[in-house]
Amino acid sequence: EADHAIYQFLQGLRTPWGDQLMVAVTELGDGVVNIAISVAVLLSLLFRRQFRDAMFWIVALGGGACLVQLFKWALHRQRPIEVYQSVASWSFPSGHTLMSVVLYGFLAIILVRRFSPSRGWIPFACAIGASLMIAFSRLYLGVHWLSDVLGGLSLGWAWVTLLGVLYLRTRVTGQPRTVLIVPAFLAMVLTGTWHIDNQHADDIIRYQSKTPVQTISTERWREDAWQKLPGWRIDLAGEIEQPLTFQWAGDPEHLADKLVSGGW
Repeated sequence: EADHAIYQFLQGLRTPWGDQLMVAVTELGDGVVNIAISVAVLLSLLFRRQFRDAMFWIVALGGGACLVQLFKWALHRQRPIEVYQSVASWSFPSGHTLMSVVLYGFLAIILVRRFSPSRGWIPFACAIGASLMIAFSRLYLGVHWLSDVLGGLSLGWAWVTLLGVLYLRTRVTGQPRTVLIVPAFLAMVLTGTWHIDNQHADDIIRYQSKTPVQTISTERWREDAWQKLPGWRIDLAGEIEQPLTFQWAGDPEHLADKLVSGGW
């Protein structure tokens, strides 16, 4: 019930400028941008001959991608709307959310020892902020349920934590943090800008609000269709709350005028 309630709530808040912003944010979590950042970090690690870090980086990203595919195949959960084909059409977990957590989360794990103890929170704050922004964009655009996003966050951080414990058990040689931050940031900015510029117009159409509209005739409504419409408001916990005590067939502006003239 919470999935459906929050989906309907966010779809009711959508605006043209909000769509423009959230589509751009979700495009920064697309596979092409993630691959560019991943390759930039991997090449930087290999160039510095940090082969252990590179191995963990490959395992982290590969494992995250496998988790997405495994759960989608196992659960076959339908999305709120159809926007993809094949395995990607399944909803749980949110692949954008999970992979953004793994990408930025494990990068924070690698970077944390390159910061002073008092500033070790910085890479994790950036990772959490980036993953939450991408996760919210998926909710706002209506392509995932709340539980899909929470599942992506949970699975992603569980995987990052498990690998992080193994990774941090061994002392690593400190390298300047700019060795990884600069190529990762440049890859995100350059690839993200190119991707948004090329894909934004198509994605605005792909992610446009698709709230279904049910149409019935006046005769059908008067006969028995009115009995099949919702009679109660259902809250986030699934509890039946206030009754919907009347139905209206007509122009909403006409109804508003009638209510105002009646003292409402």
